[in-house]
Amino acid sequence: RQHLAISTSSHPFASSSTYPFSTLTNHIDHASTFAHIGSGGVVVSADGSTVVAGAKGDDTKVIDSGAYLMWDAYPSPVCPSGYYGVHCHPCPSECPNNMTCQDGYFGQGCVCPPPFSLSSALTCNECVAGYFGQNCTACPNCGEEGYCDDGRSGSGKCNYIVRFN
Repeated sequence: RQHLAISTSSHPFASSSTYPFSTLTNHIDHASTFAHIGSGGVVVSADGSTVVAGAKGDDTKVIDSGAYLMWDAYPSPVCPSGYYGVHCHPCPSECPNNMTCQDGYFGQGCVCPPPFSLSSALTCNECVAGYFGQNCTACPNCGEEGYCDDGRSGSGKCNYIVRFN
């Protein structure tokens, strides 16, 4: 099994661990997703080939099998599939209450499927803003002066603000 070792103090994967080559390269290459990995430098090894990039290095370095490492002074956050958040926490094997794991650097872990939102009882039985009723149906466009009676117990009817001069 191929592994990549990443060494940099500012990247979410910074540690003495190694990560499966396929896990990292999925986020570095094939989907046109490029990783900008920290300004402290990075050492990447795969099957004996090593690429060393410094903060003033080339824009793109070929690593292996069509994988590319993009480099600049402003890191773009990346987590592999199945990991989420700024510290790339692993997604749980199962999320409760019909939730799914929203992975990626900006992912939030277990989340309700849209257009549902988490209730105070930690279940997916509320509607996000702009949706109403038991099935969380999209509200109609109420225009600039109106607002929708949204929420799980909302009617979906438009309410309007009456202004007096």
